[in-house]
Amino acid sequence: MATDNSVIQKYFDILEDTLKENSLFNNPTRIFNCDETGLPLNPKSLKVVSGRGAKNVSQITGEGKSQITVLACTCAAGVPLPPFVIFDRKTFNDQLMVGEIPGTLYGSSPNGWISRELFLYWFRKLFLTSVPRVRPLLLLMDGHSTYYGPDLIKIAAEEQILIFVLPPNTTHLTQPLDKGYFGPLKTAWKAVCHEFCTKIPGRVVTSYDFFVLFADAWRRSMTQRNIASGFEVTGICPFNRNAIKTGNDKQETISRSLLDQTGLAYIPLYSPDIKRTRDHDSSFNSSLLERSLSENDLLQAVTPM
Repeated sequence: MATDNSVIQKYFDILEDTLKENSLFNNPTRIFNCDETGLPLNPKSLKVVSGRGAKNVSQITGEGKSQITVLACTCAAGVPLPPFVIFDRKTFNDQLMVGEIPGTLYGSSPNGWISRELFLYWFRKLFLTSVPRVRPLLLLMDGHSTYYGPDLIKIAAEEQILIFVLPPNTTHLTQPLDKGYFGPLKTAWKAVCHEFCTKIPGRVVTSYDFFVLFADAWRRSMTQRNIASGFEVTGICPFNRNAIKTGNDKQETISRSLLDQTGLAYIPLYSPDIKRTRDHDSSFNSSLLERSLSENDLLQAVTPM
């Protein structure tokens, strides 16, 4: 679906106001973007591995259609947070962590996909303990309903994290990670898997090989230049409302998202009356979740007055 230019310009209007109102304009150490991507254990580039003249050639398949989800988060200054890696299994063991990237957070689910609970776990355990203490901070995300829950909204408000929802059907243009990092990561992932499998004919990639290979792909692709370029080409930092050209000025109907339903630029609105309830280096205060917000509370929290 083509993206309407008026949607992009309205997005930049809201983004510019948000950045200026919160002293975040061209402030790269306080602007973050998070997104997930799947890394298959049998990348499509691994068609065939064989010796010259071999008559019986088989395709590398790895663990079937299995893939591992990686949630990445970076700031506009070009600095990454450690990854959040989600395996498609009910049980988890230490052997899966061989070769891990320092600071990695782990999760597991039956299908290997992220869930609302896993995203909240990442937000509490990794994001809040890794970002600068200065507030507020801006976290740009897509509008996928998997991410958003009442508890996330509550904790983000208390921590003065401004969650900015990117317009629907525009993340191929507006998401810094999509524009600057995920492409090089997937290219590097295919390359390291190919190198791994060609060393021994018939070798396949399994979950237990993942981190040795992923750490290599991460180092090759997670560069300051790749990260910062994602924020630059999307016009976020340095701010440039002319960075994105859609070539489509025709009005169109776009799918509804959290942003459409609430009319808000970002959620929750930052309130200077909210005081932080924990030190940056301390453990998460579980009392924040003693009262779980209801879905009705969430709608009230994000509905304009």
